[in-house]
Amino acid sequence: MMKDFKELFAGDDLRSLGKSSEIVSLINNQKSFDKLFAYLYNNDRAIVMKTIDLIEKITLVHKEYLQKHKLEIFNMSNDAGNIELKWHLAQIIIRIKYTKVKLKLYGKYWKNGFWTRRKVKLSG
Repeated sequence: MMKDFKELFAGDDLRSLGKSSEIVSLINNQKSFDKLFAYLYNNDRAIVMKTIDLIEKITLVHKEYLQKHKLEIFNMSNDAGNIELKWHLAQIIIRIKYTKVKLKLYGKYWKNGFWTRRKVKLSG
């Protein structure tokens, strides 16, 4: 049975990654990645920042895990309330594969509104 990641996110310090190496070792398929990804919606900013840092590290090797979440990531990049989260999202959004048509549409939003609070109403 997979551990609850929240118990592995020790401490409130945004710079501390808790037991990040243990969490990374638990991410070995899309399902476990999806469980980690859900922590981006946590109300605790320290947990969100630790989560996005882990996602950035994991997707250096497993970019395919992001595909399922591409629209969520794009919308988060517009909705994120803190600049640190936006920077992490900018690092991972470029790892996602897009069709040429979607890339052109998303590119317009990126250029004209990436740092605004508008939501993109496009499907994956």
